Amino acid sequence: MDTDNPLISVILPTYNRGYIVERAIKSVLNQTYKNLELIIVDDGSTDNTEEIVKSIEDKRIIFLKHKKNKGASSARNTGIKNSRGEYISFIDSDDVWFPLKLEKQINIFRKISDKYGVVFSSFFYIKYDGQKLILPRQFSEKKLKNIMERFNIVNLSSSLIKKEYILESGLFDERFPRLQDWEFFFRLSRICLFKFIKEPLLEVYVQRDGISSNTDFLIEGFNLFIEKYKSSLSKSSISALYRRLSILEYIYGDKKRGLDNILNSLKYSPFNIKSITTLFLFFSGEKLFRKIIGV
Repeated sequence: MDTDNPLISVILPTYNRGYIVERAIKSVLNQTYKNLELIIVDDGSTDNTEEIVKSIEDKRIIFLKHKKNKGASSARNTGIKNSRGEYISFIDSDDVWFPLKLEKQINIFRKISDKYGVVFSSFFYIKYDGQKLILPRQFSEKKLKNIMERFNIVNLSSSLIKKEYILESGLFDERFPRLQDWEFFFRLSRICLFKFIKEPLLEVYVQRDGISSNTDFLIEGFNLFIEKYKSSLSKSSISALYRRLSILEYIYGDKKRGLDNILNSLKYSPFNIKSITTLFLFFSGEKLFRKIIGV
């Protein structure tokens, strides 16, 4: 093992992204930090993804393929199980790393306590219309556990993680159709510290056909997260989660379930003004609901 320049295993899951995956691959291979392996897991693609990957000549590439589509979490787990690195990083097939990403992250790890298991950065979030945002803009280490009970602040492609902590906390929960990155980092936040690099080190592109557009999966992911962790969360966090779920149900799902969930929110925090306001808006019509809530 090279203690000065440890091996980093980069895991890239992909499914029918032959038209764009080369860009992500090259952004990894062009890293200034060279001691890496790139594990590309083709999750049962039916397009030319395999052909594109195999046309790129680099001994650091390891190509694996699922016979059938199993989902991104399964593909990432396959990558982890076949990784040799001391550190693991993930990149989605439509994201682009800047050349210094891994070098800057590994340099941070060299300077901080072994209690840190995750180094992540802000990133450029690029929408369909080309609008570019920087996310996240700030981060509080002291508030990490409380924040992660309510929402995720770590983009998976922006992170570099010690493999020992992944093995301790467990692989991705393959039941989650969405929010699997949040659930993954939530578990990690319980056993290690996170360090934030404010400088954006990558670009994250939103695809119209990406999983992030599937609201049914989002609702299912929220339900699974609440079910899995309700017994270990604070009452205020449970209330906040039920409120978010109620809004999703009202706009995209079943309004009756939405009403049930806002009542659940109030059960855990009866005097929360946000939940009381949301309950009132349930009976004010969808137009006003959308206007006030901002969706």
